[in-house]
Amino acid sequence: MKKVFQTRTSKDNGNCAQAVIATLFDLDIEEVPDFVGSHHIKPMAAEIVKFYRDKGFKAGYIYKTDHNMGKSLLDIAKNDEGVNGFFYAVVKSKTFEESLHAVVVDKELNIIHDPNPNGRCLELQPDDVIQLLITNILYG
Repeated sequence: MKKVFQTRTSKDNGNCAQAVIATLFDLDIEEVPDFVGSHHIKPMAAEIVKFYRDKGFKAGYIYKTDHNMGKSLLDIAKNDEGVNGFFYAVVKSKTFEESLHAVVVDKELNIIHDPNPNGRCLELQPDDVIQLLITNILYG
């Protein structure tokens, strides 16, 4: 896995999502859409799911606050393949108050890559993950 870092780290115009997707799919950041730059036209989450689908994955978001049939995010991650065993996840930003931040986690929800060069989210724990993008299955 080639860890890709953000090229923009501002509160309102950061590109952590773009860097996380580039990391997961082993791409250069320029090969991934700038989800933040286009989210005024289409919702960012939907554009990320569309990117996954274009890569052959059936993807969807799971939230920590959802009931998920009694399963925790950790239970769900352990039973999902992710992208080569890793996942796009969302945590509360350690850089900006009242902001969310995309990171890469493993099947145990350990943060293995913080795309912000300051790396502050690496100190977070699995329980700090509030959203996970699961892949369910690969399209044949």
